[in-house]
Amino acid sequence: YSRQDITNKNHYFCLLSQVIKLLTAFNIPSTIEAENAELLYGAATNSNHTGYSGTGFVDSYNTTAGPRTLFRVNTNTAGDYDFKLFYANALSNSSLSVYVNSVKIKQTQLPLLATWDTWSSKTETVTLNKGINTVEYVYDATDGGNVNLDKVVVTNSTVTGFEANDLFYSVNVYPNPFTTIIHISKKQVWKLYNNIGQLVAEGNSEVVDGALLESGVYLLKLAEGSLHKVIK
Repeated sequence: YSRQDITNKNHYFCLLSQVIKLLTAFNIPSTIEAENAELLYGAATNSNHTGYSGTGFVDSYNTTAGPRTLFRVNTNTAGDYDFKLFYANALSNSSLSVYVNSVKIKQTQLPLLATWDTWSSKTETVTLNKGINTVEYVYDATDGGNVNLDKVVVTNSTVTGFEANDLFYSVNVYPNPFTTIIHISKKQVWKLYNNIGQLVAEGNSEVVDGALLESGVYLLKLAEGSLHKVIK
């Protein structure tokens, strides 16, 4: 190859990688870093504050209306899903518009926080179709903007409080991964959900019999409110 051929080839693969990013659809449940979403109309990444997860966060919601962060998700069934947005805002009480499949459904309020290194969350329940859907956080002309976006935690709305990176372990659940039996260190009421939020088993005991379950990821919700991701 000539130097020009190599340059053209590198440019091609760079463009291809951007297209692949744009077309990536995340399954549910999932934690999606905002910097891995589709950044449109001026939304950009940054890392000049602390406390974020992943490699950075999305900003540039602070000049003119238009920037948007688009999350593309793939659902097995139509229904309601929770989008828990982690954001920073140290300027004033603000807002962004939420679009589902290109239709504005509401304006989400993002209250003022202590500093730009402080992160909080706001959950919105959205109705999605079976298959690939888009959910966007948009700086519209009627919004306050001036916020940074870290990530979204997406779950079926029948399973509340689950965060893939922030599980509670006040009650020990073991082994994980498991083959047939899950042990709970204290007897209590429990419910087991599959990865799309459907209840597959429940009981009141110190063990969960998973012998008949297919291999996969499950969510074990305990009576005291703790939730555990378990893998078979």
